[in-house]
Amino acid sequence: MSFTNVFTGSTIYPTEVGLTKLSLTADVVLYWPIEAPDGEPIAAEIVEFSSSTSANWTVTVPDAMQVSVGQTILFNNLTAFTIVVKNDGGGTIVSVPSGTQWQIYLHDNTTANGSWRIYQFGAATSTANAAALAGAGLQANGSTLETTMVVVNTSTNTTLDADDRAKLYNWEGALGTFTLPDPAVVANDWFVNVRNSGSGELTLDPPGLSLINGSANLQLAIGDSATLVTDGTDFFTLGLGQSAIFAFDYVVVDVSGSTDYVLTGSELNRIAYQFIGTLGANVTVVVPNTTQQYWVYDNTTGGFTLSMSTTTQVSPLPFVNGTRTIVYSDGTNVVPAVTSFITGAVDGGTF
Repeated sequence: MSFTNVFTGSTIYPTEVGLTKLSLTADVVLYWPIEAPDGEPIAAEIVEFSSSTSANWTVTVPDAMQVSVGQTILFNNLTAFTIVVKNDGGGTIVSVPSGTQWQIYLHDNTTANGSWRIYQFGAATSTANAAALAGAGLQANGSTLETTMVVVNTSTNTTLDADDRAKLYNWEGALGTFTLPDPAVVANDWFVNVRNSGSGELTLDPPGLSLINGSANLQLAIGDSATLVTDGTDFFTLGLGQSAIFAFDYVVVDVSGSTDYVLTGSELNRIAYQFIGTLGANVTVVVPNTTQQYWVYDNTTGGFTLSMSTTTQVSPLPFVNGTRTIVYSDGTNVVPAVTSFITGAVDGGTF
């Protein structure tokens, strides 16, 4: 039942309308009864899709902030097509296949989109609904699920948590830090994507005793990016992309002692190395059997010889103490990268 406003001639609807029948020839936006312009479709207690010219039409429910929690709408699809019901912001609430009835009810009305919960009426065999299955990294597209990656642009130091699974955090500031969540809390298989699009170095800092690639933290230079994955204890990078502009880096390694020193963790895959410390015997720095260049500054003391070799190299390559030189591993042996290796010196500058 409806009434006509004697002053304007427009229709006045009751606060609850029992049934709205929709013959879909285009996308439809519903209105709450007390907010509806004259002649516009109403978000009634029951919305019946009586016919449809396509499977592509959608029906959008009104602003959830205009009604109370508990507001319900039953959608009955009598057409031959699946109709998608969306919230006020365009997000999928439920896909209603042909011949089925789905009811939604408002669980939270603090935003215009609201938080809607759904369940199926009269189903002899229950079927999964894409919107109900959507979560972090997944979104509903009609009756199917598709992967998604939400981009968060920020220039503020941020502590990530479980809700950041599958997101891309894009750093836009100067020097900054992302604090990673406790692996024991987010558990094995949590992951997040990070890119440094800013103007300074971005530090990725695991909490407590957790490590990232075997180190206490990881620095991303400008243009670097990575996917971070945890096994429930530590973090690892997958596809650590480094900008060619900032690919040159430098590390100081203390090789003090009388035993050979094996490069591990964050010491691996660097370019410029300064070896320091007091040697108590001839010491060999052992590197992986991978193709890699090494710019070496032998700044050790103690009067003994510092050498470098792969894990299988028979005769380590010795350095001249106090000099700088460039060598490389061909995957089997560490060999000089310069023709004159007697002095081991590289002209110009220091590193």
